[in-house]
Amino acid sequence: QRFLHIFNKDNEDFLEMGFDAMFGLQTTKGLEVSGFIMHAISARKESTCVGEMQISIRQT
Repeated sequence: QRFLHIFNKDNEDFLEMGFDAMFGLQTTKGLEVSGFIMHAISARKESTCVGEMQISIRQT
């Protein structure tokens, strides 16, 4: 629900921005995730599902 609010549109049909939103992703065992395609900053959480390599200047 939190992520979907960035796609809300205003009365002129422009997208509203969803600042201060948090996007969480859960994966299956053995799948590691690195990178994010959007404007985002790393939450710096470490687990077996987070890839060791950091991608981009935002270190996602």
